[in-house]
Amino acid sequence: MSLDSETKTALAEELEDVVMELVGISQLSPSEDDISTDSVFHSTEAEIERLSDITELYDYPELHTVTLWIHKNLLKLKADPDLFLQHNEAGLFYTWIELIATSLREDEPELLLEVQENLQSNDWLIKIDKKDLLSLIDSLKNGSDNKVSLETDESEQNNTPESAPEKTTTATESSYQLAWADDVHPELLEAFFIEIPDLVADFAEHIDRISQGGEDKETHQSAARVAHTIKGSSAVVGISAVASLAHKLEDILEHSVDNKLPPVVSELLLESADCLEAMFDSLATQSPAPAEYPQLLEQLTQWDKKFSDGYVDETVDEATTDAEKIIDKPSDATPEKTIADEDKITDKPSNATIEQTITDADKITDKPSDEKTDKNNTEETATDKLTDKPTDKQYPLAWNKDVHPELLDAYMSETPAHVIEIAQLLRVISKEKVDAKTYKKASRLSHTIKGTSAVIGITAVADFSQQLEEIFDYAEENTLPKSLSPLLNESADLLESLYDSLLSEGVPPAEYLPLYERLCDWKQHIDKSETKQQSPEEPAVKKKQSKADKQEKDQLDDEPSISSTPLKIDLPPLQDLLSTAMPVVPPVAPPPAAKIQRANLNESTLRIPVSIIEQLLNFSSDLITTNTQLADHVDSLLAERKNTSERNERIRTMLDELEWAVNQQSSKNNKPSNSQKKTDFDNLEMDSYNELHSITGLLSESIDDERETSISLLQKLNELKGQIHTQKSISRELNNTVLNMRMEPIKILTPRLKRIVRETCRSTGKQAKLEIIGDDLSIDTDVIKGLIDPLLHLLRNAVDHGIESPKNRKKQGKDKTGKILLTFTQQGDQVVLTLKDDGVGIDAEKIYQTAIKKGIINKASKLSKDEKLRLILEAGFSTQETVTDISGRGVGMDVVNTAVKNMSGNITISSTKNKGSEIQLQVPLTLSAANVLLVKVLNNTVAIPNSSIHQIHYLTQDELISKDKRLFVVFQKQNIPLLSLSSLLDWSDTAYSQDKNQSVIIVEHQTKYFALYVDEILKPQEITLKTLKPWMTNVKGVNGVCLLANGVVSPVLNMFDLLRTLDTNSVSSTQNNDAEIKDTKTNKILVVDDSLSNRKALSLMLQALDYDVSTAIDGFDALQKIEKTVFKLIITDLEMPKMDGLELVESLRSWSKTQQLPVIMVTSRSTEKHRVLADQAGVNAYLTKPVDNATLKSTVEHFFLENNLNMQQKLEG
Repeated sequence: MSLDSETKTALAEELEDVVMELVGISQLSPSEDDISTDSVFHSTEAEIERLSDITELYDYPELHTVTLWIHKNLLKLKADPDLFLQHNEAGLFYTWIELIATSLREDEPELLLEVQENLQSNDWLIKIDKKDLLSLIDSLKNGSDNKVSLETDESEQNNTPESAPEKTTTATESSYQLAWADDVHPELLEAFFIEIPDLVADFAEHIDRISQGGEDKETHQSAARVAHTIKGSSAVVGISAVASLAHKLEDILEHSVDNKLPPVVSELLLESADCLEAMFDSLATQSPAPAEYPQLLEQLTQWDKKFSDGYVDETVDEATTDAEKIIDKPSDATPEKTIADEDKITDKPSNATIEQTITDADKITDKPSDEKTDKNNTEETATDKLTDKPTDKQYPLAWNKDVHPELLDAYMSETPAHVIEIAQLLRVISKEKVDAKTYKKASRLSHTIKGTSAVIGITAVADFSQQLEEIFDYAEENTLPKSLSPLLNESADLLESLYDSLLSEGVPPAEYLPLYERLCDWKQHIDKSETKQQSPEEPAVKKKQSKADKQEKDQLDDEPSISSTPLKIDLPPLQDLLSTAMPVVPPVAPPPAAKIQRANLNESTLRIPVSIIEQLLNFSSDLITTNTQLADHVDSLLAERKNTSERNERIRTMLDELEWAVNQQSSKNNKPSNSQKKTDFDNLEMDSYNELHSITGLLSESIDDERETSISLLQKLNELKGQIHTQKSISRELNNTVLNMRMEPIKILTPRLKRIVRETCRSTGKQAKLEIIGDDLSIDTDVIKGLIDPLLHLLRNAVDHGIESPKNRKKQGKDKTGKILLTFTQQGDQVVLTLKDDGVGIDAEKIYQTAIKKGIINKASKLSKDEKLRLILEAGFSTQETVTDISGRGVGMDVVNTAVKNMSGNITISSTKNKGSEIQLQVPLTLSAANVLLVKVLNNTVAIPNSSIHQIHYLTQDELISKDKRLFVVFQKQNIPLLSLSSLLDWSDTAYSQDKNQSVIIVEHQTKYFALYVDEILKPQEITLKTLKPWMTNVKGVNGVCLLANGVVSPVLNMFDLLRTLDTNSVSSTQNNDAEIKDTKTNKILVVDDSLSNRKALSLMLQALDYDVSTAIDGFDALQKIEKTVFKLIITDLEMPKMDGLELVESLRSWSKTQQLPVIMVTSRSTEKHRVLADQAGVNAYLTKPVDNATLKSTVEHFFLENNLNMQQKLEG
């Protein structure tokens, strides 16, 4: 930009004032002055924000961009207060401002070099963009051609014309980056990421149906509408790459409504849908756009040009190369450039009105139905667009019917406050003179209302707010006439009325159109006044004009002005101009107008982080446990009350006997003797009861009182029990409600699963079709997340390993397209996933031989077919001889196995040669709750999941059979083994008592039944499952733990894992036997490192020293291997995922069998702090990378020598 001398001086003074304030702040010391570091930080931040306002006030975008970058650096330093104070005291935040202020006053090139050097200093945590810095330097040079280069190479300062296209290409490629606008509102961005993934999945389903022959217009129209919504939402938040792709997809799909697409375009749409999904995956991880994006966008653009020209060619093989010749347009007219140009139509910077991007995009792509159905109205419609005159049909007071409900709820909850605030500002502006800051605030509010209303399709509010925004923008630097005050006041009332009408399902108020026309007239006069550099006068009241008069006036307005300053002319959208040269498409009935959904207004939606739901679930689980404890206490009190009542009855009986005895004794004492005279008085004559009578009477009354109290207490306890029962029911409902908040339908994975099949088919040259059944089942969010990687690996393997090539399938008499069937079914509180394919199947014998070759099992091991198939679940196992991008690394099925185990699930594998394979996963419906049966085993309470229990069977002696020293139970006309649960858990075995009848638990495992006997069957209970720590997941047959009402922690069993080894020698037992064989070697070392190169380097070095080396990728993997194999030495890295080296060593030291196992830590951390931590954890030796052969050799030999000496001492002892 170029500033005149007066403006430069004024700006320099403003900058120097900021410098003075920052200098004063930099001299403050929290250690000496009575202030905090936060106060210093906030004071500095306030000045930087003031600087940002100054740059906006002076319309200095180059300096404003750099100021925003400075602010980001300041926020980055907030995490390190000491470094912030150091930089602040050194003048980092004001030196560059002082240099710029000086350069504005003095034209010295040396100052610009100092500015460049200061802003490129290493003290800035976030490096400045070279383009932004170059723009600032150029602006300070007053537009001089001699630009200050950011590089020292002189050749770059003298670019030849031939190098210009390279710069253009670079700019175009930069627009492919996936990033949203810096100034996008966080709530709008959050709503975008909530809404769009569902839309992308919906779009992929539409394209999938279209590619399979879905030729109905409704499908094509629906797909185009979804693409339109994705385009609009992406443009609003500034993600131009997605908006561009969706824009072209929308255009092609609109063309496909009445025209059949060539097969190559259908395939292109399918690839583009996959790319669109991949782009949102990249957005979530903030990674670059997929590599195929530019090529797909270019192909879509070329086909769009071809269809727009009306060209139809049956031979589409050369369509891509011929497309550029059909329409005479520059080849570099990329969609990104088009979107950028749309902002120029409104004569405003594209980064200032993000919402305007989508509004203009809609004008380009959307064709009003009345334009298509009534050709005579074309000129009138174009005229209306030129003059911005609204019609009732253009401005319905309703939102788009396909808007996401959560986005609508966010709009309904956010907009009222904005409407109230801007209405208050409008009334203040209409009554009194305000400063530019107030106008700026009003402009921002109008901009926000306009953008959010446009996103959900409320055109009336969006367009009305746009006119207000432009008036406020003008008012920031100009004076509004007093005659505009009544209009602003009326506009405030109208905005409030508009929102009230929206809530009451009404139509726009009657005064809407007149007020909107008056605002449009003012806007036009403002535009003219800006062109003529004079204040706007009140627009004259227009008389009604005929259509011919309007057209004549518009033609006169469109004629070029002879003034040296070009007039700003609002042109009709580009699509309207092109439509006159295109064939007339038969009219398509527009979809019915969206009805106002009152339910969405009355019922709001609140977005809650998953962490809060987890806390609610924990609280509700604790509440259930507490209620259970209270219920148990009340039951105990009732039982005690019953005992007390029985004791009272016994006391009452004894008291009755005592009273009878006393009465009998008194009767004897009261009989007069013959020797006594009738006139004599006995001592008890005045009182028939003596003192004993009185005591027994009082005792009787006390017992009666206690009985009444006991009865009252019983009533209270029964009432309390009833209340606890009610509270328990409420707590259970609360727990179920919270659990339901975590449930999602599996179909959200469907597009991603189908996409991985298509991508793998493209990579392997195979053909396969995935069919999914039962994906409407809802399961826990964590279960869905846990299933993503296993399902992707299984589907990738199904295509790569299972499905044959089309040529081989044809030889075998199969259809060239392989079939993959994925079904989801619910069995109790379990979800069963079954994946079938009709491919070549899994060769169990090949797997067996490969496992022997890799040393996973012993050659002498005898395994069944099922056990051989399960070998593919071992880490590092692969039958592929070569490694590709798809398979061959030996991690796929290991990932599946680990993920399913982490979810307390099970895997079953079956296969038939040349007919296909079937893999079944069984996982819990939710990871948080489970129904279990509590039993006693060796005085320990354990929980058996109900999903594993077939029934509880009362076993009589007649049903018990002894055979080969084993007991069997006659159940459903078959003999099933009777097993001890304690022996399955590797606890001490308990013998079954045959002299009495008792209940046993019948469990089912892979179509076989087993009977388990326990010490005592307690009761069924709903529990909250707590997962184990990673280093505890190796506990045999245990899924997790639960907290019982009495405060006891009970293990929850995994019956599948316990029963899997019963039939014959299992994989695990084979591995244990193999481990025993391998344990005879005394030189076995385990190398633990997450880096493949480091593991390989250490392994080669140790193998060269004749050591037997195994590797693990992290501490968790190491513990699994240590459980199966005895190692003599562990060499581990410090920093690793899942479980780092310190956690690994602490776990080893907590186990009795590994407490003395020597551990060498090899890490790049060389500080004393890390050495101390390692020593405290129990590390025996600490080496820093890189480790040379001599050091490693001497250290390892030292521990083996020490181990041999210890063994010799034990033998001699």
